[in-house]
Amino acid sequence: MIRRIHSCDVTIRKIWNKLSFRLLKQSWRIEMVARWIAWRIIREILRDRRTLAFFFLVPLIVMSLIYYALQEDETARLGVVSRGVMRLFEADLMLTLEEEDIELVSLDIPDEEIDPERLEQMIWTQLRTGQAEGILFLGEQLLEERFDGKRGRIDFYLEGSRPTLTASVVESVASVMDDLASSLPVVIDSSCSAFCANSVNIKPLDLEEHYLYGSEDYRLIDFFLPVFPPFFVFFFTFLISTITFQRERVRGTLERLLIAPVSFTQIVLGYVGGFIIFSGCQAAIILTFILSLIGFKITL
Repeated sequence: MIRRIHSCDVTIRKIWNKLSFRLLKQSWRIEMVARWIAWRIIREILRDRRTLAFFFLVPLIVMSLIYYALQEDETARLGVVSRGVMRLFEADLMLTLEEEDIELVSLDIPDEEIDPERLEQMIWTQLRTGQAEGILFLGEQLLEERFDGKRGRIDFYLEGSRPTLTASVVESVASVMDDLASSLPVVIDSSCSAFCANSVNIKPLDLEEHYLYGSEDYRLIDFFLPVFPPFFVFFFTFLISTITFQRERVRGTLERLLIAPVSFTQIVLGYVGGFIIFSGCQAAIILTFILSLIGFKITL
């Protein structure tokens, strides 16, 4: 009985040793083959400058383009235009606005211009040429409306294409409206009681916003979204064309074309014609998706 157990133990050990040796040998083979394949790929990549550029330079270029497209370190600029008796209150308003995180700018609008239509056209021109992100217009009708017991309308013209700067200038102007309302004179009837006199000027001013581009519902994504469709179309076209050229190089198709009786211009035009069809379809699909499903707004 003891001999049988001993013989079984010896047999099990032999089988285990053989299996261990085979597993070790197989794992060694796998490791060696993996190392060889990895080293071959490394050598091929190091020999191909285009692949090296695709690995190391293209990501840097793409990130730089995204950075310069999305960066917005500017300070919001605001201009103030006043007419009539409201010019008396412009200086105090400017002093209050200087405490806000905006830049006050002088506008190229003649002081003697009083025609409302021409004045509005000049304001839109200043916004269109990038002189300011917002222009606050204090018209002479403001005091008349306040004297009549109304809130009083102030026209606020906004460029509106950059939501961050637009929000900054709107917030700054809204924060000083109460100070402007309290500084305006009021007309109190002699027969008015003390309670009436204390409640004459409590109505807030009516800040009416006019947008050159977009509207008050303009979202941050509406500003960033137009950057991405051309970027994705360019990126995927570049990626697919690189893979296609690499595949044709491996198969030898490109070399056979170069020795064929065709000119280099014909080859380039052929490749451009082939890729431009798919790029156009891709651009149409992306734009249709953005305009139809996402609901991107276009302001003409």
